[in-house]
Amino acid sequence: MKKTHSTDSDHAAAGLQNILSVLILMTNGIILATVILFLEKLHFKYKQRSCRMTASLLRTTRKASHLKIRRQRKIFAVHFE
Repeated sequence: MKKTHSTDSDHAAAGLQNILSVLILMTNGIILATVILFLEKLHFKYKQRSCRMTASLLRTTRKASHLKIRRQRKIFAVHFE
């Protein structure tokens, strides 16, 4: 025998199911937002570190080329004295 009309308990169960679905979706949204924020923070940190390493490398290269030029000048001066 089929039910042709829904009872109050059916409505309550459907309402509870809707509430649970909404809560699950909200929880998933919160988890996703947290993961995205974490990845953004991580990306910013590594980007900052990369910039610092690049600046350090540039300073080192500049210093090395400056020393190389000074050494060449000394050799040149000694050679033509």
